[in-house]
Formats: sequence, structure tokens, C-alpha cells
Amino acid sequence: MARKGKTSKDILQWLGDRAKIVQSKSNKDGSLDYTHENVLAANIMYRIGRTILIHCNEQKEWPTDEEVFEWVSKIIADIFLACFTNLPRVITIKCHHDAIEKRQGSIHTAARILGKSKVILNILKERQLPNLDMDSMAYLDKWHALPKSQIPEDSPSLNESLELTIM
Repeated sequence: MARKGKTSKDILQWLGDRAKIVQSKSNKDGSLDYTHENVLAANIMYRIGRTILIHCNEQKEWPTDEEVFEWVSKIIADIFLACFTNLPRVITIKCHHDAIEKRQGSIHTAARILGKSKVILNILKERQLPNLDMDSMAYLDKWHALPKSQIPEDSPSLNESLELTIM
């Protein structure tokens, strides 16, 4: 639902309120209207929205809508990057099922995941990663703990690249 004519503060508050509704309805009645993924997305949306509202309220002046949009974009990029850095591990796990009956379906799922991710991975390939080991890259809090000196100069955010090699 477009929130035309609303400020970024109004929109963030509305998103947080909407996310709270999804969570409370799901918790209260176990409603099938909200899948696990929807509840998880609502929780993340609420947490991101609250974080941004708290940060912006602590500023002397509320940031412009463009500044808020840029910050939201960076947060989303960081989340996507953490997911994509974990992609090789997910694909490897999917391909190594013990039961042969399950292995074919798992390999098919892994190939589908890789195919859907290929375009995004090609875009990310052009960017430089900070100095962080592959196991730590799967955790967003590890990215946020990086000193600014480890973030590559040409990157506006932590949305750097990843190189994916499948053998």
C-alpha cells in the first residue's frame, strides 16, 4: 500500500505498527493467514523500523526522506549480502543428503536456488569484500562489528561482493 503524502517517519511508524499486528495475530490464534516467512519478515520489518526510528529521533534534526531511504537501502543490502555469503554453504548442504531418494530433490532445489541467485551474484561479483572469514560472513552482527577501516573505499555500504565457486 503506497503511503503518498506521508513522511518517512509516518511510513516507518506505519510499517512497525503493521508488523506488530501480523505478529500478534499470528501468536494469538495461530492464524494460517500468516506463514512462518511472513511472520519472520514482519519481525524483521518491525526491528529495522524501530531501529531507524530510534536512531533518527536521537538526531538533532530528523533526516530528510532521501537520507532515511538511503539508510534503509543500506540495511537491506547488508541483510541480502549476509544471506548471499551464506549461499555456498546452503547449496553444499542441499547437495549432500545421505539418502539417495532425497538427494535428487535436494540437488534440484540447490540448482534452483543458484539459478535464481545468479543475476544478483553477477552484480555482487564486481564489488570487493571486507576482510572477514567466510564463516563469519553469514552473520549480520559480524558485518556491523567491522571497523570502518575494513570497509572498502569504493563501497557506499557493506553491500560488497562475493565470489561463488562450486566444484
